[in-house]
Order: sequence, then structure tokens, then C-alpha cells
Amino acid sequence: MQSETMDLSNIARGAINEAFTEEFKKVLENILDPNTPAKKKRKITISLEFTPNEKRDQAIVNTVVKSTIVPAESVDTIVAIGRTKSQAIIAQELMTQAVGQLEITNNGNIEEPGTKIIFKKEEE
Repeated sequence: MQSETMDLSNIARGAINEAFTEEFKKVLENILDPNTPAKKKRKITISLEFTPNEKRDQAIVNTVVKSTIVPAESVDTIVAIGRTKSQAIIAQELMTQAVGQLEITNNGNIEEPGTKIIFKKEEE
């Protein structure tokens, strides 16, 4: 048996260090993400689980490095739902938050704001 001192940098041939570096990057990216709450805590956990054999002269060491990051904040919107004259389903995001309110564009056209999606009725 080698007499080399074991530390986190050389256990599992450096795999813990590599995994830590990857999880550290994830945490930093999450902190920099403007869609996540700034003040919520993030965490990196390094776990070593030892399973010795019957003789107690060897152990399997399972290593896990994982991060706990903050999910992006939710965003709500309002979608108006209805049918066209031909009974196709239609959905439109309400940008003005008021059903039936119209928008005057820069070129003077009057339009309903938002993105309109029309679902074609299946042919029978």
C-alpha cells in the first residue's frame, strides 16, 4: 500500500476536484442569472460514503458532489382563449391586460396586441 497522504485533491484520481469545479461553475452561473432571486442561498455538498469489506481492510468509497441552486422566478401572463367563426380554437396573450383593448401601432394601424395563435380544426 502506498504511503501517500490522502486529501480531497487526490481521492478518486482527482474526480472530486473536477466535479467540484463543475458544480462551482453552476452555482456562479445561477448567481449571475437575473431571473433568479439574488439573496437566496446556494449550496455545494461533497459526500463520501464508505462501505468496508468483511475483513475491514478495504472500503469502497462512493463520492458525490452536487449543488443546490435556485430556480428561476416564475412569470405570469394572461391568455385570452376562444374560437374563430369557423370554430378553430384561438389563443392570444393579452399584452395590455384588458380583453378587447386595441393598440395603435407606429404606422397608425389598429391591432389587438399580443401574439395570436390559431389552432386549425381537424378535418373530419
